[in-house]
Amino acid sequence: MLGELAKQIVSILRFIAAPAVGLIVALLADYRYEGIKAISNVKSPWREPSAAWLIAGFIIVVGIMVYFAHRILLHPLITRCFVKHLARKLLPDKAKIDRQEFDFARWERRGAGMNTSARSAQTVLDEANASGHFFYCAAWSALIFRLVLWFLFPAQCEPNWTMVLRLGVFFIFLFGTALLGDWQTTELDIKAFSRYPHAPEK
Repeated sequence: MLGELAKQIVSILRFIAAPAVGLIVALLADYRYEGIKAISNVKSPWREPSAAWLIAGFIIVVGIMVYFAHRILLHPLITRCFVKHLARKLLPDKAKIDRQEFDFARWERRGAGMNTSARSAQTVLDEANASGHFFYCAAWSALIFRLVLWFLFPAQCEPNWTMVLRLGVFFIFLFGTALLGDWQTTELDIKAFSRYPHAPEK
Protein backbone atom coordinates (compact mmCIF):
# COMPACT_ATOMS: atom_id res chain seq x y z
CA MET A 1 0.00 0.00 0.00
CA LEU A 2 2.81 2.39 0.87
CA GLY A 3 4.48 1.56 -2.43
CA GLU A 4 1.37 2.51 -4.40
CA LEU A 5 1.03 5.73 -2.37
CA ALA A 6 4.64 6.59 -3.15
CA LYS A 7 3.95 6.06 -6.86
CA GLN A 8 0.99 8.43 -6.72
CA ILE A 9 3.06 11.07 -4.93
CA VAL A 10 5.82 10.72 -7.54
CA SER A 11 3.24 11.13 -10.32
CA ILE A 12 1.91 14.33 -8.75
CA LEU A 13 5.40 15.74 -8.24
CA ARG A 14 6.23 14.91 -11.86
CA PHE A 15 3.53 17.32 -13.01
CA ILE A 16 4.79 20.06 -10.67
CA ALA A 17 8.55 19.66 -10.38
CA ALA A 18 9.35 19.40 -14.10
CA PRO A 19 7.45 22.54 -15.18
CA ALA A 20 8.76 24.38 -12.09
CA VAL A 21 12.32 23.63 -13.19
CA GLY A 22 11.36 24.67 -16.72
CA LEU A 23 10.06 28.01 -15.42
CA ILE A 24 13.27 28.61 -13.47
CA VAL A 25 15.35 27.83 -16.56
CA ALA A 26 13.22 30.18 -18.67
CA LEU A 27 13.78 32.98 -16.17
CA LEU A 28 17.50 32.34 -15.84
CA ALA A 29 17.96 32.44 -19.61
CA ASP A 30 17.96 36.26 -19.51
CA TYR A 31 21.41 37.80 -19.18
CA ARG A 32 20.04 40.59 -17.01
CA TYR A 33 17.06 38.60 -15.70
CA GLU A 34 14.53 40.89 -17.34
CA GLY A 35 11.83 38.25 -16.97
CA ILE A 36 12.23 38.18 -13.20
CA LYS A 37 12.17 41.98 -13.07
CA ALA A 38 9.05 42.09 -15.23
CA ILE A 39 7.21 39.61 -13.01
CA SER A 40 8.28 41.40 -9.82
CA ASN A 41 6.91 44.68 -11.19
CA VAL A 42 3.48 43.29 -12.01
CA LYS A 43 0.79 45.22 -10.16
CA SER A 44 -2.32 44.02 -8.34
CA PRO A 45 -4.25 41.75 -8.39
CA TRP A 46 -1.39 39.44 -9.37
CA ARG A 47 0.56 40.41 -6.26
CA GLU A 48 -2.21 39.13 -4.00
CA PRO A 49 -1.58 35.82 -2.18
CA SER A 50 -4.62 34.29 -3.84
CA ALA A 51 -2.98 34.74 -7.24
CA ALA A 52 -0.33 32.20 -6.22
CA TRP A 53 -2.93 29.44 -6.49
CA LEU A 54 -3.79 30.50 -10.03
CA ILE A 55 -0.12 30.57 -11.01
CA ALA A 56 0.46 27.17 -9.40
CA GLY A 57 -2.56 25.79 -11.25
CA PHE A 58 -1.21 27.12 -14.54
CA ILE A 59 2.17 25.48 -13.89
CA ILE A 60 0.46 22.16 -13.12
CA VAL A 61 -1.68 22.36 -16.28
CA VAL A 62 1.43 23.03 -18.36
CA GLY A 63 3.16 20.10 -16.66
CA ILE A 64 0.29 17.71 -17.40
CA MET A 65 -0.05 18.80 -21.03
CA VAL A 66 3.71 18.64 -21.66
CA TYR A 67 4.02 15.22 -20.06
CA PHE A 68 1.23 13.55 -22.00
CA ALA A 69 2.08 15.29 -25.27
CA HIS A 70 5.65 14.10 -24.90
CA ARG A 71 4.57 10.54 -24.03
CA ILE A 72 2.14 10.34 -26.96
CA LEU A 73 3.93 12.27 -29.72
CA LEU A 74 7.69 12.18 -29.22
CA HIS A 75 8.74 9.46 -26.81
CA PRO A 76 7.40 6.52 -28.86
CA LEU A 77 9.64 7.66 -31.73
CA ILE A 78 12.68 7.87 -29.45
CA THR A 79 11.94 4.47 -27.96
CA ARG A 80 11.46 2.91 -31.40
CA CYS A 81 14.84 4.22 -32.58
CA PHE A 82 16.65 3.09 -29.44
CA VAL A 83 15.04 -0.36 -29.45
CA LYS A 84 15.79 -0.87 -33.14
CA HIS A 85 19.46 -0.05 -32.65
CA LEU A 86 20.02 -1.83 -29.33
CA ALA A 87 18.14 -4.99 -30.35
CA ARG A 88 20.81 -5.72 -32.97
CA LYS A 89 23.46 -5.51 -30.27
CA LEU A 90 21.72 -7.29 -27.38
CA LEU A 91 19.47 -9.78 -29.22
CA PRO A 92 21.34 -10.90 -32.35
CA ASP A 93 18.99 -13.89 -32.72
CA LYS A 94 15.95 -11.59 -32.59
CA ALA A 95 17.17 -8.31 -33.98
CA LYS A 96 13.69 -7.06 -34.73
CA ILE A 97 11.35 -6.70 -31.74
CA ASP A 98 7.64 -6.35 -32.24
CA ARG A 99 6.60 -3.13 -30.49
CA GLN A 100 3.32 -4.50 -29.16
CA GLU A 101 5.03 -7.64 -27.88
CA PHE A 102 7.64 -5.46 -26.19
CA ASP A 103 4.96 -3.32 -24.51
CA PHE A 104 2.90 -6.30 -23.39
CA ALA A 105 5.97 -7.90 -21.82
CA ARG A 106 6.47 -4.71 -19.80
CA TRP A 107 2.84 -4.70 -18.68
CA GLU A 108 3.06 -8.36 -17.69
CA ARG A 109 6.10 -7.64 -15.53
CA ARG A 110 4.14 -4.89 -13.76
CA GLY A 111 1.37 -7.39 -13.04
CA ALA A 112 3.66 -10.15 -11.85
CA GLY A 113 3.65 -11.35 -8.25
CA MET A 114 4.97 -9.00 -5.59
CA ASN A 115 8.01 -11.13 -4.74
CA THR A 116 9.02 -12.08 -8.27
CA SER A 117 12.22 -10.90 -9.89
CA ALA A 118 10.26 -9.76 -12.94
CA ARG A 119 8.17 -7.36 -10.84
CA SER A 120 11.29 -6.05 -9.06
CA ALA A 121 13.07 -5.47 -12.36
CA GLN A 122 10.11 -3.56 -13.79
CA THR A 123 9.83 -1.42 -10.67
CA VAL A 124 13.44 -0.29 -11.13
CA LEU A 125 12.81 0.36 -14.82
CA ASP A 126 9.73 2.45 -14.03
CA GLU A 127 11.71 4.58 -11.59
CA ALA A 128 14.45 5.10 -14.17
CA ASN A 129 11.86 6.00 -16.81
CA ALA A 130 10.27 8.55 -14.46
CA SER A 131 13.65 10.25 -14.06
CA GLY A 132 14.12 10.48 -17.80
CA HIS A 133 10.65 11.90 -18.37
CA PHE A 134 11.32 14.51 -15.69
CA PHE A 135 14.28 15.86 -17.69
CA TYR A 136 12.38 15.68 -20.99
CA CYS A 137 9.42 17.60 -19.58
CA ALA A 138 11.63 20.17 -17.85
CA ALA A 139 13.32 20.89 -21.19
CA TRP A 140 10.03 21.30 -23.07
CA SER A 141 8.54 23.38 -20.25
CA ALA A 142 11.48 25.77 -20.41
CA LEU A 143 10.73 26.50 -24.06
CA ILE A 144 7.01 26.92 -23.40
CA PHE A 145 7.49 29.27 -20.45
CA ARG A 146 10.00 31.31 -22.44
CA LEU A 147 7.34 31.82 -25.12
CA VAL A 148 4.80 32.71 -22.42
CA LEU A 149 7.15 35.33 -20.96
CA TRP A 150 7.73 36.79 -24.43
CA PHE A 151 3.97 36.96 -24.98
CA LEU A 152 3.22 38.56 -21.60
CA PHE A 153 6.21 40.92 -21.52
CA PRO A 154 7.23 41.54 -25.14
CA ALA A 155 9.36 44.60 -24.35
CA GLN A 156 11.36 43.07 -21.50
CA CYS A 157 11.59 39.47 -22.76
CA GLU A 158 12.21 39.97 -26.46
CA PRO A 159 14.56 37.26 -27.77
CA ASN A 160 18.22 38.10 -28.28
CA TRP A 161 21.28 36.04 -29.09
CA THR A 162 22.48 35.91 -25.48
CA MET A 163 19.13 34.63 -24.26
CA VAL A 164 18.88 32.09 -27.08
CA LEU A 165 22.39 30.81 -26.32
CA ARG A 166 21.77 30.49 -22.58
CA LEU A 167 18.39 28.85 -23.10
CA GLY A 168 19.93 26.52 -25.68
CA VAL A 169 22.63 25.42 -23.24
CA PHE A 170 20.04 24.68 -20.55
CA PHE A 171 17.81 22.85 -23.03
CA ILE A 172 20.65 20.73 -24.42
CA PHE A 173 21.72 19.78 -20.90
CA LEU A 174 18.20 18.76 -19.85
CA PHE A 175 17.28 17.02 -23.09
CA GLY A 176 20.69 15.39 -23.44
CA THR A 177 20.49 14.04 -19.89
CA ALA A 178 17.05 12.64 -20.69
CA LEU A 179 18.31 10.95 -23.86
CA LEU A 180 21.27 9.42 -22.06
CA GLY A 181 19.06 8.08 -19.29
CA ASP A 182 16.53 6.83 -21.83
CA TRP A 183 19.24 4.98 -23.74
CA GLN A 184 20.44 3.23 -20.59
CA THR A 185 16.90 2.39 -19.51
CA THR A 186 16.00 1.00 -22.94
CA GLU A 187 19.08 -1.20 -22.83
CA LEU A 188 17.95 -2.63 -19.49
CA ASP A 189 14.39 -2.91 -20.78
CA ILE A 190 15.53 -5.10 -23.67
CA LYS A 191 17.52 -7.30 -21.28
CA ALA A 192 14.42 -7.66 -19.11
CA PHE A 193 12.39 -8.53 -22.21
CA SER A 194 14.90 -11.24 -23.07
CA ARG A 195 14.95 -12.67 -19.55
CA TYR A 196 11.21 -12.34 -18.76
CA PRO A 197 9.31 -12.67 -22.06
CA HIS A 198 6.26 -13.82 -20.07
CA ALA A 199 6.32 -12.76 -16.41
CA PRO A 200 4.88 -15.18 -13.87
CA GLU A 201 1.70 -14.12 -12.11
CA LYS A 202 2.80 -15.41 -8.69
